[in-house]
Amino acid sequence: MLNGKRKEFVILKQNYVFYEDAILNTGYKVASKIKIPTLIVHGDNDKEVPIYQSVKLAKLIPDNKLAIIKGADHTYTNLEHMKEMSELIAKFIFEHIKNE
Repeated sequence: MLNGKRKEFVILKQNYVFYEDAILNTGYKVASKIKIPTLIVHGDNDKEVPIYQSVKLAKLIPDNKLAIIKGADHTYTNLEHMKEMSELIAKFIFEHIKNE
């Protein structure tokens, strides 16, 4: 337990091709080609992925919304942060499905 929160670790094995592909391809290069509404949700307490990456990505995707959840970490371990993230995603999907 960390600060009263249960922390789980998962070890994933990746094929080396995954890493080669990651070096050769960057989402920033193709972001401007995304032609569908996009939602980016990022916690401002994320220690794994710096928030500037989501801010940069949001500037490159034409039709997007960037939602920053104050205090949320990378895996939304706080239940309130998880709820806020889930509600943002559900609302975004619902709004775009009903407009189709």
